[in-house]
Amino acid sequence: MTEKLEQKENILQIIERTPPSQLPAVPEIADRWKKLYVAINMGGRMTPAAMQQASSFYEAEKFHFMKMINENAKLKECSKLSLYGCWMDVAVNRLSFDPSYKHLYLVPFNVNAGTKDRPKWEKRASLQISGKGELLLRQLQGQIRYADNPVLVYESDVFKHGTRNGVYFVEHESVIPRKSKVIVACYLKITRIDGSTDYKVITQEDMNRFRSFSKDKDSTAWTDGEGGMWLSKCIKHAFGNYPKVRVMGKFSE
Repeated sequence: MTEKLEQKENILQIIERTPPSQLPAVPEIADRWKKLYVAINMGGRMTPAAMQQASSFYEAEKFHFMKMINENAKLKECSKLSLYGCWMDVAVNRLSFDPSYKHLYLVPFNVNAGTKDRPKWEKRASLQISGKGELLLRQLQGQIRYADNPVLVYESDVFKHGTRNGVYFVEHESVIPRKSKVIVACYLKITRIDGSTDYKVITQEDMNRFRSFSKDKDSTAWTDGEGGMWLSKCIKHAFGNYPKVRVMGKFSE
């Protein structure tokens, strides 16, 4: 017990004296990260092959994590312990900071570490998982076999969806060239583990509701990125009737 406490104190001391962007490069942290990756995702056997795979993933994610912090002044202001937590959680969930994948984001936010009467504000980093990241998690955790990219439906398209003989269906025919640029729906096709098909369809009514609940309903994402917002919301809300997935470990919490 004493040895474990000493190890914890040592890690906290190391975190405290290390620049935020350099945390993944610290040997003690790197070793912990790789062993955690193998323990969670590869059955816990620290074989040379397992450690090599963990090392390859570690090197790629270290580069993206460090670059993300170096390019964001607000992330540099976040507590080192919160950044450490976000970094360690990637070893658990196997998602990537690679910006081309759009799985994960680091978001700085302010937390009152004091009391209501004597507030002590501290900036902390939070690990946010995108719709694409959640989609991959459901594949990795065996909930679904595959999911196609979401498809936009325009006003001039031929589109039907509903239940036929007890099975949900979607029929979509794009009319090219398009006679209208107005988006009226978006759908996502999901292939379950048993090979059966499931669909998620969202309509303008759904989008209006999502926007009404948004904290920033007048942001450029809503006003200028309509197509991207439709695609994002379709993925995000596709699994309302599915079991929850383990989205991360408890380090960032």
